Amino acid sequence: MFEFIAKYAPQLIMAGIKYTVPLALISFVIAVIIAAIVAMLRSYVPHATGIKSIGWRILKFILWFYVWLFRSTPMLVQLFVVFYGLPKLGISWLSPSGWAAAIWVLSLNTAAYASEAIRAAISSIPDTQREAGAALGMTDSQIFLRIILPQAARISIPTLANSFISLVKDTSLASVVTIVEMFYLSQQLAAANFEPLQMYLLVAAIYALFVSILSIPQRYIQRWADRLIGHWPNQSRNPLVRLLVTTFVRQGQYWDVWGRLSLIGLLVAFVTTGWLQTVLFVILFYLLVLQLLPLASAHQSLVFDHLYPVTVAQRQQAFRNALIPWLAVTGLIWAIVGGVLAGSITLLLQNVIGLVVVGGILLFWYTNRIIANTFRRRNSRAFTK
Repeated sequence: MFEFIAKYAPQLIMAGIKYTVPLALISFVIAVIIAAIVAMLRSYVPHATGIKSIGWRILKFILWFYVWLFRSTPMLVQLFVVFYGLPKLGISWLSPSGWAAAIWVLSLNTAAYASEAIRAAISSIPDTQREAGAALGMTDSQIFLRIILPQAARISIPTLANSFISLVKDTSLASVVTIVEMFYLSQQLAAANFEPLQMYLLVAAIYALFVSILSIPQRYIQRWADRLIGHWPNQSRNPLVRLLVTTFVRQGQYWDVWGRLSLIGLLVAFVTTGWLQTVLFVILFYLLVLQLLPLASAHQSLVFDHLYPVTVAQRQQAFRNALIPWLAVTGLIWAIVGGVLAGSITLLLQNVIGLVVVGGILLFWYTNRIIANTFRRRNSRAFTK
């Protein structure tokens, strides 16, 4: 038995890392984006009359029909329709490959369920909070984006985590559209070694292992943000660190930028090798820092932090301390995934060295220069006025 596991488990685990996990991650990211859009549009109550009101009703009916359709039909049937049926109708651009068909179906199916979870979370926010926002002069969109949506996101996290776990297991259905993920590979191996019971028990155990690992954050995810902020390094020496980290975690635009570029980095690791991979990682690292630079001055109009007795050097240090852990984790994941997929320790070290060098230049020279110029220019304008 142990010889059987030692022989076939590495092959199945590599298939899971190469196909099952990426398929689940890509599909889930797309699903959450679709689900959020669908939930927000279905929950939004516009103050519209006439033609606009009719347009909103038609749009909401289309969204309702989409959710009903994907929740009412089996995912296996949806995969067959997209992969085998649509090309017969001349709609082949939706499913040029098994990967595309699987991602489309997994994303849309998961989004249909996730949208209901997000919509329920939005509906659970008391109306008094909307009324309070309106009393402060906020528009409908400001109330929704700044008050309702952040709270709804926190409430819907456990349900979305469960949807992700289900999605990991549902990737086994992708075997019917020629994707050689774990279950498909186990079928091939079982046909070759004539040990179906042991093979399917082994792949079931590996699925359980993957799901168990991925479900660990689910227990702590609601308390994660507050704990993360509370234990962030160097905040006792520089109070701006806590302010920047809190804003990064709780305001969607910065979190979304980091998430999207991190995902693109993972995709780069899957499709490129060698120096091209390292160069693309470095470019993404630069874009990540560039997109997060507005965080350094995000509190100018919110809490008037430019009036605080804080030097420019302290601002630069706070920005570095707030970003270094995020960038270190991101770069390490990219480097490890790229090196493992290429099967090269040299490439892993090359990625690590390249990202460390470029990250050091960005954080200790480039951002320092930009932050210094920004605050000195603003302070000089304030004094001249």
